[in-house]
Amino acid sequence: TEAAECLPLLSVLNLDNNNVSSWQEVLQLGTLPSLTRLMLGANQISEIVNPPSQSSEDNDTSLHRIFPCLACLLLGSNLVSGWGSVDALSRLQALREIRLSGNPLLPHGVGGGASR
Repeated sequence: TEAAECLPLLSVLNLDNNNVSSWQEVLQLGTLPSLTRLMLGANQISEIVNPPSQSSEDNDTSLHRIFPCLACLLLGSNLVSGWGSVDALSRLQALREIRLSGNPLLPHGVGGGASR
């Protein structure tokens, strides 16, 4: 993909406060081969969904190609309100840390950090 070809060594990307409103927009970055840390705090993301399978192969297999090295995803202060969004992230095999504080999913004052 274009992003992967242009930025093959990009490992950290900070998109805090950028009015990102759709997880589909974020998925466009999923082919960056070296991305290990993605900061998406203070945006408008309300739901995280798995990408649709583009072939007959299992959706889990196609997800292994998306964000292959992403270990840390910071989603604090967005609009995530359903546990289905957290479940969708569980298929990202390299993911070790996620931050969800400040989302409607968690009661006010709960830290929102989790590690595998």
